[in-house]
Amino acid sequence: MREYHCNTCDFHITGPADEVADEIEAHEEQHHTEAAKSDIEVTPELLRAVRWAALHDARLSDDICDELEEWAARIERKQSDEKRIDELARISYAAESEAARGHVKGQQVASWDEASDLQKDVTRAGIRAVLAKLDEEREQPFDKGGHTVQPLRQWEDLRDVPDDVLAVCATEGVAHRDSTAHNGWRWINSTPVSEYSLTAFAPYTEIPEATR
Repeated sequence: MREYHCNTCDFHITGPADEVADEIEAHEEQHHTEAAKSDIEVTPELLRAVRWAALHDARLSDDICDELEEWAARIERKQSDEKRIDELARISYAAESEAARGHVKGQQVASWDEASDLQKDVTRAGIRAVLAKLDEEREQPFDKGGHTVQPLRQWEDLRDVPDDVLAVCATEGVAHRDSTAHNGWRWINSTPVSEYSLTAFAPYTEIPEATR
């Protein structure tokens, strides 16, 4: 279960982590819209600097620090996604240009850097649609040897992992639930999972044998 209180408004929600995660993210995105419109560029580095200061201020709660880290991690994920989309768009555009030259001999096609903003946006939109479709297919059960197999679930934040999942595989090793640990998780070497590690080693993939 996950309980969330917004520190600057009356929003409050409690429920299974995987069910409330989207609603929490939507609230925070809306909540921070005005900050994004200001002249101040909100970066992960800025948020973590504020978080560091908050950690050393006894008047501020741990929840505020956690929210700042979550916000920073979300921005990093979005930046990573946009970078990936841009790289794939360049590849797609280059292939389209090569195909166009093959159909019309001597045709000159603008390079990606020379292409109009409209053309770039159209190409990126196509890439986003393809990636969304692939994500949708990965979430659907698939047949293997006559048996329906549910793809393994993944999370970007250990706090979003449902209670029935007892262990996950991260990029830096395996973590398992432990109610005695500060954040409720320990690495396989018994070291408690730190605040930083709750998001730093994503994606966190469920280990089916450790699901109750």
